[in-house]
Amino acid sequence: MKITLVTIGTRGDVQPYIAVARALMARGHEVKIAVSEEFAPLLAAHGVRHHVMGANFRELLRSDVGRAWLTSGDSPRLYARYAKELFLPMQRALCEAADEAVEGADGVVFYALAVHALHAAQRRRLPAVVLAPWGIVPTVEIPMFPALAPAPGFVRKLAMHLTFRMGFSAFNETHQGYRESVGLPRWRAADLLHAVLEANIPYVALFSESVLPRPKDWKAHHHVAGYAFVPPLPYTPPKALADFLAAGPAPVYIGFGSMTGRDPGELADLATRAARSAGVRAIIATGWEDLDVKARDDVFVVDEIPHDWLFPRVSAVVHHGGAGTLAEGLRAGKPTVVTAFFGDQPCWGWVNERNGTGPPALMRKTLDAPKLAMSIRRALDGAYTERARDMAAKIAPEDGASRAAELIESSLKT
Repeated sequence: MKITLVTIGTRGDVQPYIAVARALMARGHEVKIAVSEEFAPLLAAHGVRHHVMGANFRELLRSDVGRAWLTSGDSPRLYARYAKELFLPMQRALCEAADEAVEGADGVVFYALAVHALHAAQRRRLPAVVLAPWGIVPTVEIPMFPALAPAPGFVRKLAMHLTFRMGFSAFNETHQGYRESVGLPRWRAADLLHAVLEANIPYVALFSESVLPRPKDWKAHHHVAGYAFVPPLPYTPPKALADFLAAGPAPVYIGFGSMTGRDPGELADLATRAARSAGVRAIIATGWEDLDVKARDDVFVVDEIPHDWLFPRVSAVVHHGGAGTLAEGLRAGKPTVVTAFFGDQPCWGWVNERNGTGPPALMRKTLDAPKLAMSIRRALDGAYTERARDMAAKIAPEDGASRAAELIESSLKT
């Protein structure tokens, strides 16, 4: 089959798609991924065809509105306000780009937030599958926010429905107008994610059931495939990095990826002071915002570095709680400190705590150096390290990319 995969977002939203694309290619299918241009080199390095779709996501997040969005925390109201300002102007163009990307395909696989691809598939009467690294299906078992963990199941599920409604209803009318313009009926849903759910198409989640068991109230066509990891690319560390790693105890990794917020300088200073207070050596990743971190004898600064190479060489990982970064840390058997910014990150922090692979999650909006230092010290406690190693042993034999490819293939052929 000719299969078009459509995704949008940061590297954590793209890299699992590369793994699944490679698995589909290994099964004999012709595959391409539609995503923003900044990821073209990454796709090329893994031998996957690229179709340009959408604005540069990195530049969007570095704008004033993008930074405000990243600091919306666990407030659905603020998330919706800044998301609307940031993303609403580009929705029509994304619909048109997705339509172009899907032309000639036999099937479509899309990220839940790239609902533009659903229009393209339905317009051509093509089979479609939703693929996501987090659980988009509301359930009584999973709280979107750790504060809801003690709440009754129906409250957890309702909160997820309401969060979707508040966060994505602002985009609905633009999509409804586009559907009418290409001859599709208006959908009944009041927001984009509910429209995806109400399309009643197969959904494949890319996380390990060892980390988060499949909810019992999901429907039969809601699947959990496992983590989808890309094969490692050749990497030779700079001599300075190799020397730093060899010069003392394994350092703690601190990095927030694309998540920095309004004041990257303050975040860089906070991370440095926390490492010093915790009494650890640290490797601090500057990420998309190019955090201004000053190197010292006990702090090494990197821009971007392969997590699959670095994480086995550190003692613990501190990050924003993105699904992909959490997966890499757990695969390496390292205890994790989650400093959540927004979205699904607080939920992954709760999962990490529940599994005993790290201390309770911190929220970026209330984060300070003493809190982070204390969490780093706690994470290095032997119990967290032991549980992280146990989790790594459970994840090791899983092949989520191949399982996802198998589920996608059978769903598209049905």
